[in-house]
Amino acid sequence: MATHDSRELGVETQAHFRRNMIINTVVDTGFGFGMSLFAVGTIIAAFLRHLGATNTVIGLAPAITMAAMALPQLPVTHWTRGLREKKKLFVAIHISAYAPWLVIAALTVLWASPHPQRMIVALLALMGLAYLMWGGGPPLWAQLLPRLFPDRARGMAVGVIVTAQGLAGVAGGLLAAWVLAHVAYPDNFALLFLIAGAVMIVFRSLHLLSHESLPDEPPEVTREGMWRIVARLWRSDRRLRRFVLARHIYEGGALVGNFFAVYALTRFHLPDQAAGKFTLASCIGLAIVGPWLGRLGDRRGYRRVMGYAIVIWCATTAMIALAPSLPIVYAAFVIGGVAAAADGVAYVNLLVEMSEEKTRGYYVALGSTVMAPLRLAAPFMWGRMSDQLAVGLHNPVLGLHSIFVWGIILQALGWLALVATMDDPRRPRQRILHWHRGMGLPRLY
Repeated sequence: MATHDSRELGVETQAHFRRNMIINTVVDTGFGFGMSLFAVGTIIAAFLRHLGATNTVIGLAPAITMAAMALPQLPVTHWTRGLREKKKLFVAIHISAYAPWLVIAALTVLWASPHPQRMIVALLALMGLAYLMWGGGPPLWAQLLPRLFPDRARGMAVGVIVTAQGLAGVAGGLLAAWVLAHVAYPDNFALLFLIAGAVMIVFRSLHLLSHESLPDEPPEVTREGMWRIVARLWRSDRRLRRFVLARHIYEGGALVGNFFAVYALTRFHLPDQAAGKFTLASCIGLAIVGPWLGRLGDRRGYRRVMGYAIVIWCATTAMIALAPSLPIVYAAFVIGGVAAAADGVAYVNLLVEMSEEKTRGYYVALGSTVMAPLRLAAPFMWGRMSDQLAVGLHNPVLGLHSIFVWGIILQALGWLALVATMDDPRRPRQRILHWHRGMGLPRLY
């Protein structure tokens, strides 16, 4: 496969880089716009709340979607390991994943008012189906990313893409707030789902115009079974194991974020359109820091960026829990968007740098699939805990407030596990626990 440094490969590769940058920016503009119209933590949470769902059921939405997205990643990686061109399958998977939102839109019109319980079941089932199909995308994206962008500009490219998503999400948040305020229920939610599905299908199709630098020969495919490959990689890479451990601890606490919107809507007695404004605030944070974070990762390593993401999300949780007024809540959502941008830039790039071409998909799949049990259980358990505490304390706001405190503790422990045990692939031994006498204080970042 060709080298990825555009300055070494000359004008043709630079032209491909510019072409891919433009196309992917346009594609992810549509993606960011569509995602903001059915954001699970805000729009879907508000919709389920309107349908009469408890916090336990509201917690099922992110649990089902994240677990469904994680489960197929290893099988898809293994089944497509001999596929020389990844782009077409990548596009087909995403279009299939967006189509269920058109069905959800139709069912919302038919069932939301007369049959709210039936609508809850249908919504969760179709969301699970959409994200199950979507789960084949991340490992393919990890293999496409080095083929689309040179190594020295990969983080910057992802940062620009994240910014495009955030800017489009701002427009989507404005639209969502307007639709929720001016269109009658349930047609308002149905319209958002319909627009989201249609826009994302159209824009994702444009990805076929990008240039994928293909290897000279088809990838070598061994007869080794999937689980044997996974077991070998897991045993041989201590950094991967430590990354997954730190990620488990951090995400266990970070998943309380699925209840931020529910908490704010309940505490400040807000109408549904506030969910659109929360999405808007998050997308502002997502948009303003993408290129800077990408450049930071390119120059200083992505573990540093991931560490920042954890610290910022911990601060977001604290701001939500302690917010004395609504403006502080909106500020917290903006800061949460910054954390999401940092995590989005760092997560895949870190796994890409930890792996080689032939194992890249397995690394990304392992970094997600092994998280499936936690992602399924944690939001449900946080929702269940908040419901039980609300009954005991006779206050639903205090029930949610309590789980935020526990979430902050776990996030802090996850950050400590990351910086104490895992080094950056570019800077081996740069961690707290690799500290011998006479070395002085280690550089954590």
